[in-house]
Amino acid sequence: VHKKLIYIESIDKYYSRDECENLQQKYVTELLKAGYDRTCRLAVTSDYSNIFKYRAIMKVCSVTVIDQYASDFEKSFYDIDIWEKELPKPRYNQCQEDEVISYCSSGSTNQHKLIPWLKHHYHYELEFSYKTQSKVTCNDSSVNWLPFWSSIGQQVFNSCYDIGSTFYILKNPLHNWPIYNPTLVVGSPTTLLKM
Repeated sequence: VHKKLIYIESIDKYYSRDECENLQQKYVTELLKAGYDRTCRLAVTSDYSNIFKYRAIMKVCSVTVIDQYASDFEKSFYDIDIWEKELPKPRYNQCQEDEVISYCSSGSTNQHKLIPWLKHHYHYELEFSYKTQSKVTCNDSSVNWLPFWSSIGQQVFNSCYDIGSTFYILKNPLHNWPIYNPTLVVGSPTTLLKM
């Protein structure tokens, strides 16, 4: 029996690691065939249905998650193409070759920009914060209230994926989370108080 790695409640479907990797490989092949390399950046919107594209992009170039509810005006602040239905043509030399993720931020300067996360940041932060400090293992399961476009939302998802703990994507997490009995719940203090 294959362990259930991801559950998407809106379609009532569990995915094993093999199924996740197979879905990602389809997108990886498409990216490589189009000519993407480690110097390209590509975005997806924060709808969790894009998680397989997201992980595939990470394997080929740098990925950015843009809030699915952002206006076209807000999206225009970031010089990055968004993979929606059609894969955009690659643009080269947008980032360093060891960049894995770039986060949208207005930062303390109130200037919209992309904050790069290099490979060593990715591995160190995930290893230390989630894999070591939280003691999350493949026997755990998680529900995450944080939006996927936030850096912590992505870190929680990537940690659970890398560790092999089940990650629940729920339509109404505040109401439905008890059904799944997660061992790790991540959210803002305000949200957690509503539980």
